Amino acid sequence: MGDYWYRLQGCAWVVGVALGLWGCGTVRVASSLAGPTYAPTAAVRVTAFYVPGNASLIGAVTVEGSGPEEGKLERLLPEFIARVGQLGGNLAKVDRTWTHFRLVTSYMSCGPSGGTCTQTHEVATLHITGRALRVPAVAR
Repeated sequence: MGDYWYRLQGCAWVVGVALGLWGCGTVRVASSLAGPTYAPTAAVRVTAFYVPGNASLIGAVTVEGSGPEEGKLERLLPEFIARVGQLGGNLAKVDRTWTHFRLVTSYMSCGPSGGTCTQTHEVATLHITGRALRVPAVAR
């Protein structure tokens, strides 16, 4: 799963960036399938460390959000989990989280002479990338 996973993750990242450049929303979710399709599931566990040996890869998931509310982990992690469930996964593996900052400049007219004023502020974007996995149910 090593080299194939990194190629799959790159595809999900490219889709995520394309959606980010195209979309108007501040929360973006992208995924790419790598294995068989399953019916959506509601019960999804989350891990950042351990993946059981019997887990099968369904696909890669990327979530990103910008702004004071949408760029918070508390806002994006449920989106990540929901996408894993939509793909039929019952285990969400978080592989990486990171934040990047960009400067945004707004231009507006100001003053009676019609001059232009600018305002520059920093916008943070939080990213979560990981995998949607399926683990067989344990018989009880």
